Amino acid sequence: MRAFRSLLRIAKSETDTRSRVLVEAQSTLAALIKALEDHDVAVAAERKATQTNTDAVFAYGAYFKRAEKQREALILRRNTAELNVNEARARLTEALTEQRKFERLIELAEERAKALAEARERAQLDEAATLRHARRSTP
Repeated sequence: MRAFRSLLRIAKSETDTRSRVLVEAQSTLAALIKALEDHDVAVAAERKATQTNTDAVFAYGAYFKRAEKQREALILRRNTAELNVNEARARLTEALTEQRKFERLIELAEERAKALAEARERAQLDEAATLRHARRSTP
């Protein structure tokens, strides 16, 4: 049973590590989503500025091309981050499953040990009762 407890400690450590990796991946994804939203707001603000400033209209074409490339790069990074989150989630699920296996093995071992102890105690009580009965029936 000590071996199971050691394996459970290792599994819990692995679960904690994978949980931290998932949180980090989710934070990265959230930051990229925020950056993409901020980028879209900046492009919209620039577009609105071109409506009032005729000089900005000429520069907007180059700005928009660059902004689209930046947006595509952000989308690519976001998609990669989503894949990382899904992978981290799957690995965490695996680690939790492994941890539950060891917890269940420990429970079963404890149940077996308890059943054996109860069986030994019953056997001792039966033996004591048999000896008492044998003493009483012998004159």
